[in-house]
Amino acid sequence: MQAYLSRLKWLAASLAVVVLTAGGALADQVKVAVAANFTEAAKEIAAAFMAETGHEAVLSFGSTGQIYAQITQGAPFEVFLGTAPYGTAAIQAMSALNVYDSLQPKIVQGANIAQAYQFVKTGNAELGFVALSQIAANTEGSRWIVSDDLYDPIRQDAVLLKTGQDNPAAETFLSFLKSAAVVALIEKYGYGADKTE
Repeated sequence: MQAYLSRLKWLAASLAVVVLTAGGALADQVKVAVAANFTEAAKEIAAAFMAETGHEAVLSFGSTGQIYAQITQGAPFEVFLGTAPYGTAAIQAMSALNVYDSLQPKIVQGANIAQAYQFVKTGNAELGFVALSQIAANTEGSRWIVSDDLYDPIRQDAVLLKTGQDNPAAETFLSFLKSAAVVALIEKYGYGADKTE
């Protein structure tokens, strides 16, 4: 009887090791470069992705230009969430409102939309154009949502990079971005979402 119980414990321990090893093998990581304007939305998406799939989206944030330079220099990103030209949209909006020429001498540009937001938040700039996603959850201060007809549409794109082509977690992440829950989350942060595949 003692030998039987001993074997049973060994079998149970072996089964536990197999289950733990198999569970760890199923979860994977995807390295995602994220344009600064999409920071808060991306954090929420990454948390939902982990909860839904068990895969981890490792996020790195920066300006689109910085990320592009890093990618061309071999950074190991597998997915890129970016190409949102807020500066261009701001100039288009001011031009459409016929205020750009008079305001131009007072304009200070941030290196990215996150820096522009910091200028306004800290009071170093009286006002500024920022991404709606940066203030969507914030009720402080005043805001004016720029009418869509004053600027060209701003696209927030998701791109599978060459380094991610052999990573199933990267493909899963891109598919996850198209889910109804994530589309609703993206819209919550003020972005339109392309619902076509």
